[in-house]
Amino acid sequence: MNGEQIDDNQPEKKNKAAITGFILAVLFFLTSLTGFFGVIFFITISIYKDSLILFLLICLLIAAPGLVFSFFGLRRKKGKIFAWMALSLSFFCVFIFIPFRHITFLPPGSLPRALEIYKFHKACPYGSFWLNYDKANISNVLCQNTGILVSFGAINFKAKQDSYHEEDVIRFAEQNGWKYHLKVSLATEDFVKFSKRNFTEDELVPPIIFSLDDYCYVPLWIEQDCNVMAFETPKCNGLPSYVIITKDGSKMDIRYGNPILPDGPHGFILANEFYELSEIQQKKQFPK
Repeated sequence: MNGEQIDDNQPEKKNKAAITGFILAVLFFLTSLTGFFGVIFFITISIYKDSLILFLLICLLIAAPGLVFSFFGLRRKKGKIFAWMALSLSFFCVFIFIPFRHITFLPPGSLPRALEIYKFHKACPYGSFWLNYDKANISNVLCQNTGILVSFGAINFKAKQDSYHEEDVIRFAEQNGWKYHLKVSLATEDFVKFSKRNFTEDELVPPIIFSLDDYCYVPLWIEQDCNVMAFETPKCNGLPSYVIITKDGSKMDIRYGNPILPDGPHGFILANEFYELSEIQQKKQFPK
């Protein structure tokens, strides 16, 4: 032949595409360790309610350069291991590591029960012990990291009558670092009036129900005769948490707040209406 003879024994060139894809995949992983994707996640859930798929697509788009180089690297005989490692690392980051790292930003109730419980442990570290209280009768678990320096959680228990008692609940809470402050009693009529906004400005009950209803960004599960106990929790930055028990002891509602900011000098803060109503009710219960 007149053409140039090819030497089959000549060593192949390095698989630059695979190596480049691997380097980009490592950089993608290192970026996932920062708060970059957390910011993107928070922005997407702020704009779109069902945003997990959109967020995953954005992650894939950011990982795309490394994925493209890796796929080209698979076409070469030499150095395929770098391409496979790059693809594995990229897909692991996109579909497992990044979503689980920022899972607490997802809206309450947007995940299956098991993942919602996992999310509660991550978002509410000083309230997650309630998940070990009467596990068999947990009816609902909701939580979220709001992205505005506070996360919240709510747990609802449903059982037969006379299942939940204040003394037992206070003892369990204080054994796990919560500090009991006071309680107030609310009636079914109070919740009815509140729902209809049929009250005057000087009433004590509406601000209390409002603080419970708006507190965790989830609907109140208990709207009947009940006792509301206010607790101070570790690293609460003054924010109270509540335990609500129906008068018949068949339902219990935990409403927990966890500010991300460190505790300030102001100490525990509870609305004045709680103190005023509690004092009035105690005087009625124990007249001089």
